[in-house]
Amino acid sequence: MTAHADEEMYNDEITIDFFENAIGYDNPKIIKKSRNGYLVLGWGTENEPLHVRIAYNNKGSLHTRYRIVTMYRPDRNSELWRKGYEKKKKKFRLR
Repeated sequence: MTAHADEEMYNDEITIDFFENAIGYDNPKIIKKSRNGYLVLGWGTENEPLHVRIAYNNKGSLHTRYRIVTMYRPDRNSELWRKGYEKKKKKFRLR
């Protein structure tokens, strides 16, 4: 886990139990893939989502290495997310 992930965990009051429920037990869903990682959505409780950005690196190693880059509770900024917290709302453009 990166220092940034640890800081966000503290800032958003994410406990180890909440994290484990969201990512370890509740059938987490990959909602976005990039060339070096994933954005995963899990639910710490029925109404409390968690996003976790996981990076991976398999260069120069026999095994793929995974690292938690950040995590946050998207419900704390719900105006940015569509229902279900899988996609961001479209940005408004000024004319």
